[in-house]
Amino acid sequence: TGAAAVRLNNDVLVVLGNPTEHLRNAPAALRELARCVNDDLDEISPSKRLGDELEVLHAVRAVITTPLSTVSETLQHVIGVATDALSCEIGVVRDGAGRRALSGSWSPPSAVLDDALDELIARADGETYCVQDSASIALPAPLRHEDGVHSVLAVPLPAPLGGILVTAHTTATPRGFTSLCRHLGEQVADAAGVVAHTAVLREDLRDLADEHFRTARTDALTGLGNRMRWEEALGAAQGRVDPGAPIAVITVDVDGLREVNEPLGPDEGHALLRRCPY
Repeated sequence: TGAAAVRLNNDVLVVLGNPTEHLRNAPAALRELARCVNDDLDEISPSKRLGDELEVLHAVRAVITTPLSTVSETLQHVIGVATDALSCEIGVVRDGAGRRALSGSWSPPSAVLDDALDELIARADGETYCVQDSASIALPAPLRHEDGVHSVLAVPLPAPLGGILVTAHTTATPRGFTSLCRHLGEQVADAAGVVAHTAVLREDLRDLADEHFRTARTDALTGLGNRMRWEEALGAAQGRVDPGAPIAVITVDVDGLREVNEPLGPDEGHALLRRCPY
């Protein structure tokens, strides 16, 4: 017949009901009654706590057990896992170097989104930042209530990667983030920091190896292939010649190099050689 919903904090809502008549208690009395009900509740059951922890472990495992080759692929995987685990409609992750990945088809303007992420990083100040209702707490575009965003969870990514992981519920399905959601988001962000940083190191090593490969086969003066590159090309050509394929080799000589080197010096001779490939 009569009911009242009393929110004690972001995690606890107590619903009081009367089967025979409307509740006539004053708000202060209702809040005190709700507080007594809450104080009498048992602790979370072991089975519920285990289920919550298994949910967290499943999400963390999904982050760390998928082998990916590039940083962009890793970040895309991370935001996919985060939005699925938290049942969010939109999400974005940005590392300390500014690389971003977005979930689904959400694609706000890059400059606007980066400004919003910068503001969330400032608000978070190294801690988890949660807004349960964007209508009551102003958020930057494109995460405002008028942009269709209801609640936002922003979790900093750990060093040395840095950056931030942001997930949000839309006004189409207005929900908030429970303490379990925040704990799950923090664990996913910690795992993402390790996995994404590993991908960064892997890319750096791959780029360094490619650079060493090119340097070892390049003449420092002209930028052309050196003796090692010539031997490799010759071997590849021989592999085509043996089955009968035709191969052409052209040799080029620089006329007058001595006439430049002797009176003008080796620097001018080197400059001449550098111009020849072009």
